[in-house]
Amino acid sequence: MEVEAGWTDPYSGDDESDIVLATMELGIGARINDWTRADILFLHEEDDTDLEVDVGTITIAAPDGRWALTGGQFYLPFGIFDSHMVSDPLTLELGETRESAVMLGAAKKEFSGGVYLFNGENDPGGDQDIDNWGAVLGYATEGEGLGLAANIGFIDDLGDSDALQDTIDASLAAIGSGRAATLDGRRDDVHGWFAIAALTSGRFTLIGEYLAATERFRANELMDGSGRLKPEAWNVEAGAAFLLTGRDATFALGVQGTRDAVALELPRRRYLATLSVWVLENTMLSFEWAHDEDYGRSDDDADTVTAQVAVEF
Repeated sequence: MEVEAGWTDPYSGDDESDIVLATMELGIGARINDWTRADILFLHEEDDTDLEVDVGTITIAAPDGRWALTGGQFYLPFGIFDSHMVSDPLTLELGETRESAVMLGAAKKEFSGGVYLFNGENDPGGDQDIDNWGAVLGYATEGEGLGLAANIGFIDDLGDSDALQDTIDASLAAIGSGRAATLDGRRDDVHGWFAIAALTSGRFTLIGEYLAATERFRANELMDGSGRLKPEAWNVEAGAAFLLTGRDATFALGVQGTRDAVALELPRRRYLATLSVWVLENTMLSFEWAHDEDYGRSDDDADTVTAQVAVEF
């Protein structure tokens, strides 16, 4: 559970402040037998997501962990989105994709990977076929005080991400009438890819992630008025762990950015600083400052300060 109190000085208009139950997640997992398990995750986000089944999966896996077959509704491994911050990284805002899918994964020593199939929603003419896919490859190693984890992945239609689905629907609906008209205006499969690397050395961590479309969307799908229709996002963070009055704490600085993301209402650039402290057992207190710079004039900026209490049990 995460409870947040925030204050925002937006691009225009008066200051805003609020207290919200930002996240409530309840997960239940059951080991059916040596090969099979089932997992379900309920999610509620105030002012954003009503209580719903966020994830529900059945997994059949080899007991030695060499391979696993997962089916159900889950977040596709397109993007890893590791972050020290309170707010979600801009890479997640662009690329997070929840679908009902089937995924086959495998692992051997330092390497892991997987391929998945799903029926995407962003299909021309509203086609209903299992014709979308993606793949991810990972590498992780640790030794002599250094750790490295890296992942690279591909999805055959970035337009199926949660944010782009909503944006494309709204853009096409603005120039058409009814669901059929909006579907007919789509192009077929705008590929996407991502890469992320995380390096750890003692108490220091460095994270870098990049996520982008490989080609342009149609102008009527992302109506931002700029003619630049190939969205991308990136995130770079540096964090340090230390003791604060005898309690484990982390301080992190980050810079994030997007391109061609006006239609998604994402900032052109974001600067962040976050301090997190485990104040009690399984209880973390975090403070974050974020400064956003908008597309357009250089003086279009916004500031947000957030205090968060998060508990895990």
